[in-house]
Amino acid sequence: MKWEKKLLASFISFALCDANASVMREDVSVQDYRDFAENKGKYSPGTTGIVVYKTDGTVAGTLDFPVPDFSVSDSLGIATLVGPSYITSVKHNGGYTSVDFGNNAKFKTKYVLINRNNHPVVPEYNIDFHVPRLNKVVTESAPTPILKDSSALKEKSRYTWYTRVGSGTQKQVVPGTNNVTTLTGAYNWVTGGMFTNPVFENAYRLRWVNYGPPNPQALPFSSAVQSGDSGSPVFVYDNQDKIWKLIGVSPWISGSTPYSVNSYNLYFRNDFYQSVLAKNTDPDVTDSAENGSIIWRSDNISQGAANWQWHGVANKELPSQSTNAELDATKDLRFNGDGGTIVLEQSVNHGAAKLQFSNDYIVKPAEGQNYTWVGGGVEVDADKTVNWQVNGLAGDTLHKIGAGTLYVNAEGINGGALNVGDGTVVLAQRVDEKGQRQAFSTITLVSGRPTVQLAGEGQITADNVQFGFRGGNIDLNGYDMTFDEIKHNDNGATLLNNNNQQRSTLTLSSDKDRLFIGEIGAAESQRNLDIVVSTEESKTRTLAGNVAVNTLSLTNGNLILRGRPTPHANNIVFSNDWIDSTFAVTTTTVSSNTSLMVGEHGDLSSNVNISDNAELILQSRSKFSGSALLAENATLRVIQDSSLDQSTDGFNDVEITADIGGDGKLVKEGNGILWFTGNGDWTGGTTINAGQLALNGRLSSSLTMGSGTLLSGSGTTADITLGNNAVIYPGWQRETPEILLKASVFEPETLNINGTLTTGSNSQAVLRTQLGTASSLSDRLVINGDISGNEPLWLNLSLSGETLNTDTNNNGKADAQEGVSLVQVNGSVSKESVKLSGGYVAMGAWRYSLYAFAPGKSDAGDNLTSGKRYWDYRLQNDLLFEGENTIPAEEVVDEPDTPADDELPDVTPPEDLPSDPEQPADNVRRAVIPQVPSYLSLPTALLNYNNSLRSTLHQQAMRSEKENLGIFMEYFHQDDRYNSNLSFSQFGYDFDQKANGFLFGGRAAHWQSPDESQHLSLNVAWSTAEISVTPHAQDGESQGDYTAHTLSTLTEWRHASGWFGELLLDVSKYSGDISTTLRGESIAKVKAKGLTADLNVGKDLTFGKHVVTPAIGVGVQYLDIDDIDDVDNTHTSYDSIVRPLYHVGLGYRYHLTDALEFTAGSQVNWDENNNPGVTISGNNADQSADFSAATPGSYASFNLGINGKAAENITLFANGGYQTRLGEAGIDGWQFNTGVNVSFR
Repeated sequence: MKWEKKLLASFISFALCDANASVMREDVSVQDYRDFAENKGKYSPGTTGIVVYKTDGTVAGTLDFPVPDFSVSDSLGIATLVGPSYITSVKHNGGYTSVDFGNNAKFKTKYVLINRNNHPVVPEYNIDFHVPRLNKVVTESAPTPILKDSSALKEKSRYTWYTRVGSGTQKQVVPGTNNVTTLTGAYNWVTGGMFTNPVFENAYRLRWVNYGPPNPQALPFSSAVQSGDSGSPVFVYDNQDKIWKLIGVSPWISGSTPYSVNSYNLYFRNDFYQSVLAKNTDPDVTDSAENGSIIWRSDNISQGAANWQWHGVANKELPSQSTNAELDATKDLRFNGDGGTIVLEQSVNHGAAKLQFSNDYIVKPAEGQNYTWVGGGVEVDADKTVNWQVNGLAGDTLHKIGAGTLYVNAEGINGGALNVGDGTVVLAQRVDEKGQRQAFSTITLVSGRPTVQLAGEGQITADNVQFGFRGGNIDLNGYDMTFDEIKHNDNGATLLNNNNQQRSTLTLSSDKDRLFIGEIGAAESQRNLDIVVSTEESKTRTLAGNVAVNTLSLTNGNLILRGRPTPHANNIVFSNDWIDSTFAVTTTTVSSNTSLMVGEHGDLSSNVNISDNAELILQSRSKFSGSALLAENATLRVIQDSSLDQSTDGFNDVEITADIGGDGKLVKEGNGILWFTGNGDWTGGTTINAGQLALNGRLSSSLTMGSGTLLSGSGTTADITLGNNAVIYPGWQRETPEILLKASVFEPETLNINGTLTTGSNSQAVLRTQLGTASSLSDRLVINGDISGNEPLWLNLSLSGETLNTDTNNNGKADAQEGVSLVQVNGSVSKESVKLSGGYVAMGAWRYSLYAFAPGKSDAGDNLTSGKRYWDYRLQNDLLFEGENTIPAEEVVDEPDTPADDELPDVTPPEDLPSDPEQPADNVRRAVIPQVPSYLSLPTALLNYNNSLRSTLHQQAMRSEKENLGIFMEYFHQDDRYNSNLSFSQFGYDFDQKANGFLFGGRAAHWQSPDESQHLSLNVAWSTAEISVTPHAQDGESQGDYTAHTLSTLTEWRHASGWFGELLLDVSKYSGDISTTLRGESIAKVKAKGLTADLNVGKDLTFGKHVVTPAIGVGVQYLDIDDIDDVDNTHTSYDSIVRPLYHVGLGYRYHLTDALEFTAGSQVNWDENNNPGVTISGNNADQSADFSAATPGSYASFNLGINGKAAENITLFANGGYQTRLGEAGIDGWQFNTGVNVSFR
């Protein structure tokens, strides 16, 4: 920008503007500011309700207005189009001499300023304004509407939102600071901005302030003018007229902080603009139809007695040869009469003038002459047609605007070019006497509004057709055309045929790679256009815009039909932002040795014929509908290879809804989902080498699923061969909920296999199964054929619903109609052909297993196969007989009757059926999962361990020196067998328990009375032990392994008379895990804590070397077990246990010598037989189950021991004990202890 320093006010303006460049808010991406300014990305003109996001992903705000079309501003944002050949800016912008529009698009036009038309009023800070005239009418954009009465802006309900665009110095706040950083200098690229609630300072300007976060007035595109923004436009949205209007231009700013910058706007001076127009416009030609032809001569235009003046350039052939002053002397001219024939009596150089037609006219040279017309441009009003029979000149371009039609009907070779921005141009050039014709040397279509229609052969060569900014339409109109490269700037380029009577053929032929992102054809005229594509074998033609044609023929080479990345400012694209393209083709032919690819974000809808050795390739994120016919060696290939993909926008799914036949094959490569919902009748087979096939259609030929692949859906297929680790999952969902839907909305899927299913290693079928009292539902496999392979098909169930007892008739047997059917097979199989992965499936506490019912024993009413006799693999509760092992109580399946020749062969019943199927039902119960016995045994086992530890500590206190301090270390081993008081039907479990541990401690303190008759001592001990608990359960083998840590204190009071009292306190912490044979190790983690308080009172009775000690005690035990979650999604919770203790005992010691002592003792412990509650539920179950843990039980214990001194202060000891239960519940077992005491005298 060049600053003209004419007046003091100019210096002041410059200083104000240079003092501080405004900034973009720090939390909105600069890319969004740029996209908004260039109408790129999501900011297309007219789009409403756009959400603008901050860089952290949160919302900056919503644009509560239609996005303005900023194309009315030039590429630098310093001038705005207000008339066909007029722009507006500030007059202190003295440095620019030309402008262009369309964000520096390809094939742009450079428009030259021929008169700056500066407003004459001074000082210029009042009216810093000009309306330069251009040498041509602008085609890239239509002039902006103008708000002519600035006082109306005060009506805020009508005028609320303001926007701007400019290319001044671009700065942004550095996050977390009050500093700014310069991103680029002026005139490099444009950004957009917005504001509201401006201040109307006076009759000629308004002012606004930019706000930044966290100010609540901050807008998504807070912005202010910057150094270099002088002349940039400000627009306001008219809520009544529903359009954006220009209100003026930006001259300066003031302020010095990153935010709260004052920006100013000078209102558009419409009176001055109208005076400029009047000066540069001749009076209208108002011809009359009855007065004959209109004659255009060098000095005037006449019709009969009437004549009109016109102003052009004399003695120069081309406008480009004229000076700016000569061009500015030319005047716009409008023909606004009845319409008729205009005859040129000489060639016309109209300079920069616009020639406008407001009625139907014919423009032609005098008879036998080749007079030409050149000028600033031609405008044809809407619904009007001008028959243009004059040529232009080489070196000049005819700019055509207006919504009407220019019918080009001159003769011979037209050396001039065409640039069309609106309406229709019909190319109907006539041949000359040499048989030559050319409507224009080049044609450039811009703005997206115009149509150029062919009306004859040879009007223009394809190489001379250009689609510039936003392009336009080429209407072939029944004629053929061949392109090598379609020269275009963006997706606005369109080729079509609107002639419903004659089809056109568009041939795309090249020996180079070519890309076209525009459109070919239209939905309403699809049947009118055919495409032929031919490239060299190693080259590729890519179409990345919408196509709607009748036929598409690929005769040679490669063709890709795909979407395209969304264009953003600065030619930036993002992998996660793409535009889908649709390709609607009635018939597509893919010739031999060619390849047609539907690429990413491409959607082909067509009837496709794929020839021998040809390929139809579907890449990631593509779709294909319609039909296809595969020749014998043709291939439909699906490629989902992330290394080849350019897009990350959405999933890489491929969707086929087409019906496909023929003798070819389908091959899928790469990870991703192929959705097939059509009818697949090709005979060459289907191979899925990787990823997933979601089959909801039909495959009539063999299907091979490679290693690690997934087959889902409810379709039908023929023979299936499963590779190693391949999975069948009919009900697969992309986002499977943690808990399946309730039965009222759960929709099971069934996959039908009409042929042989051949399994590989670890082949699996995953089925969603929901149990319910009213009905049970499940995904299913229905196999009308055999199951073969060296390994079974493993079922992996996703179970949910109610914890249903499938033994609905309570007969204690698994019946053919009970439970839910999972797999049905009417071919050659056995019970071992289908197995349940993991041996069972859990629903809360309950264990469900797979029961196989052979032909003749399966339920005929539930048969989904095509035959009468079938194998039915059903999910039912495991039913256990009291005293049996873990074999499910299935009904004995008798040998089926000898089948007829057309029936299935006999099948040997499963070998692991119970031998007594008539066991009474009241001796049968449902099985629980194998870990439940360990859960139910856990409280009793931990309490039992604590009892033994408490007894050990009592014994240790008895053998310590009564008046001396000391320490001890003791090893103990415990081996017990527990018998439950709960019955089989009450889920009572006996268990084996072992413990190995160490006890460390000592007498920490000792006090005695002055007369030494009473002693008080404090003993402290720490123990650690490893405990294993193995339940005896028909439900399955499990074991708990726990670590116990206990801190104990024993306070003793003793009297010289022999009386004593003991108070034992301990706190315990338990941790460990539970394992099962079927699920493996560490399937659940266990944590618990316990507290014990125990008070003993007794008396030592001494008889020489014999001491007899009777004692009685009471206490309390507390145990709290944390909730347990396991691999079967089972959740177990325990009631807290508070248990009273009662015991009485008798001790005996015999002093053999001073160094050797023999001990013995017995104790009886009473239990109140309380059974703590245990609740077990599942993440997949609607109900929970309540159980009772068995009571520890009453017991009697006996022990024998020996203590011997190894030194004066060192005593070695060993002790053995045995305990026996006193009732139905309790422990039978023994314990061994050994260790050393050290006293300090």
